[in-house]
Amino acid sequence: PPHSPGPARRLDRRLPHLPATLHPHTQRHTTPIRSHLTKSYYGTDYLLRSAVAVVGLGANVPQESLYYWSGPDIDGEPLTGAHTYRMHFAAGELPPIEAAGFWSVTMYDDEMFLVPNALRRYALGDRSDLTVNPDGSIDIYLAATAPAGHTDNWLPAPDGPFNLMIRAYIPTEAALTNTWHPPAIEQISIHAAARGPSPQTP
Repeated sequence: PPHSPGPARRLDRRLPHLPATLHPHTQRHTTPIRSHLTKSYYGTDYLLRSAVAVVGLGANVPQESLYYWSGPDIDGEPLTGAHTYRMHFAAGELPPIEAAGFWSVTMYDDEMFLVPNALRRYALGDRSDLTVNPDGSIDIYLAATAPAGHTDNWLPAPDGPFNLMIRAYIPTEAALTNTWHPPAIEQISIHAAARGPSPQTP
């Protein structure tokens, strides 16, 4: 009946458990978070509605933008500025967008703030002057210090843990149907500071 206290009481009982219930729906992996703007897109999927409210209240509909959160590296290890990583986009495998769209890869620290750096570079994407490999592929390097010879494709990372977000604005059907997937994040080196001092030679 109208104004029945029953549903409110049931909701009050569930509220303390809501964060744990939503946790699997808001984890950061390199799979798309498809955010929805209006009730017509949610239907009765209340967990999706709640998850979007937690990670991106008021986000665009999928046809306008898709967001891919980084998970661990290809070996299952957390991302950290103690290492240097590479994201290899094979030729023809950049984030699929329409002609009027754009894509970007943005670096965040572990508190989801942009990372201060001397280049004032916080993202790389289709509007960046990226170096293209001879075979048409593109490598993006993630590190706290610039990898030798790859400054144009370097996205500065903090010294500690970090997160990435790939954004695809006005994505094509390949992204909307989840047939395109972001490349794995591959660790390619360990900084000397992370390894510690070299052993003393006798």
